[in-house]
Amino acid sequence: MKNQINKIKIIKIGGRVMDDTQQLEQFFGALSKQNVPFILVHGGGDKVNKLVEKFHITPQFVDGRRITDNKSLEAVVMMLAGWINKDIVASLQAKGLNAWGLTGVDANLVMCDKRCMQKYDFGFVGDVKSVNVSPLLMLLEHGITPVLSPITHDGKGQLLNTNADTFAASIAINLAIIQGIEIELYYCLDLQGVYENLDQPDSLIAVLDEDKFKDCHAQGMIKEGMIPKLQNCFSALERGVSKIYVSNATQIIQLLIGLKFKGTAIVKKEKSIHV
Repeated sequence: MKNQINKIKIIKIGGRVMDDTQQLEQFFGALSKQNVPFILVHGGGDKVNKLVEKFHITPQFVDGRRITDNKSLEAVVMMLAGWINKDIVASLQAKGLNAWGLTGVDANLVMCDKRCMQKYDFGFVGDVKSVNVSPLLMLLEHGITPVLSPITHDGKGQLLNTNADTFAASIAINLAIIQGIEIELYYCLDLQGVYENLDQPDSLIAVLDEDKFKDCHAQGMIKEGMIPKLQNCFSALERGVSKIYVSNATQIIQLLIGLKFKGTAIVKKEKSIHV
C-alpha cells in the first residue's frame, strides 16, 4: 500500500560525526523516530581522505571542494558507494528503518557534466545536470528510506564525484518542484552553525539571509567548505525548499526530535523563526 507523501526531509550528514560511533548511533536513533519521510545523503570526510592517502595521493581541496584525479576517483567510489553507504544502511536497518543504499548513478538519479577546467582542473568532479526524483518518491511511498552517496555519472559511462552538499540541495530542489510536497533541508556538520568569528563561540548566527552571507563572505568570515554549502542553501530557498537548517549532529538531533535547537536557520530574508 502506498503512503501519501506531503512532506520530505533531506538530511545531509558528513564531517567528524561519521567517525564518532556513539554520536552516529544517537543520530540514527533520532532518525528512526521520525514521523516524516526522509532521504539521507552522506559524505565521507576523513574516511575518504584516509583511503586516498593509502593510494599514495595527497588529498587536495579548493574552496572546500575535492580535486579528483583518476586514482582518487577509485578511492572515492570505493568508500562512498561501498563501505560508508552500506554501513549506514545496516545501521538504519538495525534501528527498524527499511533503508536502501543508492548512488546518483543508480536509476539515473543524478546526471552530471564533468566540470570544465577554469582556474583549476578539478578532475573527475561532476556538476549537476539533471535529477530524476521519481525512484526516490516511489521508495518513500512504499516506506523505504533512500540513503544516497554523491557518486554520479555523465550518461556516457564516466563516474564522477559530486560535492555532497550540492547533491543534497539538488535532490531537495527537484522534489520541491512537485506540487503539494513541502521540502526541508538539513545540513549536519562539525560546527554548531555559521559563525561571524570562529574564535568567538558567542558569534553564532541564529538566522542567516543572503545579504548577511555575502557581507560575511566579503569580510573573510565565511571560508572554504562553508562557502559552497551556503551557496547551495540560498539556491535551494530560491527554488522552493521551505526550510534549511545548519548545525552539528547534537543540535540536528534536538531539532529532529522537537527539542530546543541552537544552530543556524537559513532564510530568504532576515525574519524571526521559531524551531
